Amino acid sequence: MTSVRLKKSFGDFVYNKSLELRLMKAASLRGILASCRAGEVQLSLDPMGNPKSPCQLGPGADCSRCGCMLPIWSFLLWRKRLLLLAFAEGVWREIRGV
Repeated sequence: MTSVRLKKSFGDFVYNKSLELRLMKAASLRGILASCRAGEVQLSLDPMGNPKSPCQLGPGADCSRCGCMLPIWSFLLWRKRLLLLAFAEGVWREIRGV
């Protein structure tokens, strides 16, 4: 069962919005991951408090296999049309009480 179908079945138990889940499966995901802004928008530290780069996965991170939602969220934030769609989806769910 796909994540979007699970979202439809279980509603808010699946935290992510449908748009985020669709972007995780999109053909453009490789490009989204390549333009990740994690290093610009978050401070990642190791257990000793030393900075990690480019993100919490450290210097050996394989961004093409990343499962983090930050690239998806930053993609939405930088594309206002998609951000508005995600916002509208959340408002619609609140109105419907789903």
